[in-house]
Amino acid sequence: MRSLLPDLVNALGREMCGAWAVFGHSFGGLLAYEFARAAIKDGYQQPEAVFVSACRPPDVSTRFPRTLHTLSDDELVQELENLGASPNPVLTDPETRRVVLPSVRGDIQICETYKFTPDDSLEAPIVAFSGTDDPHAEAAEMKRWKEFTHGPFSLHSVEGGHFFLKSQSAALMSLVKERLEAIWSGAR
Repeated sequence: MRSLLPDLVNALGREMCGAWAVFGHSFGGLLAYEFARAAIKDGYQQPEAVFVSACRPPDVSTRFPRTLHTLSDDELVQELENLGASPNPVLTDPETRRVVLPSVRGDIQICETYKFTPDDSLEAPIVAFSGTDDPHAEAAEMKRWKEFTHGPFSLHSVEGGHFFLKSQSAALMSLVKERLEAIWSGAR
């Protein structure tokens, strides 16, 4: 995680000259949070919001029920399906799987080897989204995200499991838009 953040901040720095926000789902939520902290440390203004979706708080030491990045391809695909990634060509087509699975495994390895380092740099709102049927990032645990900002916090439930991002994308984006409009209107 630490090695990819400087390149990410450098690559996206031009986009953060004015108001900006960041969104991440599952491992992407952790990445969004760390990206915001790295950008602030690099002198960028606070984001308007950090949106974390289906992502356990950063101080959780175990992200999955078992270590996934060292599993065989078949076992990894099975575990992804257990998390709610419905069988699809990306995971079942041998050629697509050969191309995509190393990146998925790399993301999981970053997530599983991540070590949280506390700081108090984030003052932006954290807006969290939890799937109503997500056993991996339950609402009770998602509420703990409020501990990781000095700014406001809100938690929203979205119908579905861990991958509600796919099945409820319109509802989720509507909530994101609604929260950004509230923030911009001063109703944080």
